[in-house]
Amino acid sequence: MVEGRLDLAVEAGGRLIGEVDARQPKNGLPPGVYEIGIGLFADGDKSKGLGREAFALLTDFLFQAHEAERVQASTWVENIAMRKVLERLGYTYEGIMRGFMPSQRGRDDYAMYGITRAERAAAKLNEH
Repeated sequence: MVEGRLDLAVEAGGRLIGEVDARQPKNGLPPGVYEIGIGLFADGDKSKGLGREAFALLTDFLFQAHEAERVQASTWVENIAMRKVLERLGYTYEGIMRGFMPSQRGRDDYAMYGITRAERAAAKLNEH
């Protein structure tokens, strides 16, 4: 973590296909709480489970190496694929952040998801 941020590449088959990041900004989130995000660059790399795997690895890394107690993520309410990934990894839907993210459409509503250390341990048992 550098200044409350961890930026990592997502690689598959020797190619850079995206990025994943974790944020724990000073005075921005309570201690032990991290926000994570992901972006895959090409549509052809989506829907193959690569993003889900990267998200799962980062979530687990934060719980193991950074002693996270909670990890949260948000996504555009209409991003059904990402919402399914979060739910499959054991994240709980916590509500809508209305007018959250500026976009070409104006301001988009975002869905907030979160998972605690205990919930992630239970979810890992059901992933395989």
